[in-house]
Amino acid sequence: MAISSISSTTTAPFFPTPQLNNATTASTDKTDAETTPTQPLSQAEPIAPEQKAQAAEQQIIDELSARDREVRTHEAAHLGAAGIYANGGPTFSFQRGPDGKQYAVGGEVSIDTSPIPGDPEATIRKAQTIRRAALAPADPSGQDRSVAASATQLELAAKTEQIQTSADEDDESEESKTSAPAENSESTDEETQDQTTTTSISNQNAIARFERNQTEAPSLLLDELA
Repeated sequence: MAISSISSTTTAPFFPTPQLNNATTASTDKTDAETTPTQPLSQAEPIAPEQKAQAAEQQIIDELSARDREVRTHEAAHLGAAGIYANGGPTFSFQRGPDGKQYAVGGEVSIDTSPIPGDPEATIRKAQTIRRAALAPADPSGQDRSVAASATQLELAAKTEQIQTSADEDDESEESKTSAPAENSESTDEETQDQTTTTSISNQNAIARFERNQTEAPSLLLDELA
């Protein structure tokens, strides 16, 4: 998608035709003997065709020069605001003037409007930058406003993704808290069972030692008596 300025061609300027004072005022004083001829009071010098052509060409050049400055300023505003998301510099369409020079009459700046996968926060910041770039010129074109609207949609989609991701993380946290007591209970049961087993073994060992002592004691006593 591209941010595009108004692209138009300059039409031939209109020059009003100079009005020449060719009217004559007659003063007639007729007698039977003579008639006074009509005399012109004034008459403007006609403009030569070469001068008309030069004036027309100069007006076209002036309009093309103004258009060239406007287009370049417009695209420079886009490029400056787009930053790292601009795909290179602006491109222009040109028109040759009567003086043989090329004048920019349209242009555009191509800008990356794709979302950043897996990072809605970064996508939101990118969309805001794109919108600022689209509306940066003093006179945004229809295409500029369309790109700004698309950037707003991109931002809303990223915010929706961000909210969904946050909700999923909260659900995972709750599930983790719920499963923790069960795991602790199982661990406690295993420890209690181990302690019971250890106690039982200790008691059995004590009984065995007691019985062994009871068996050995008479033998020791008989040895002493002997």
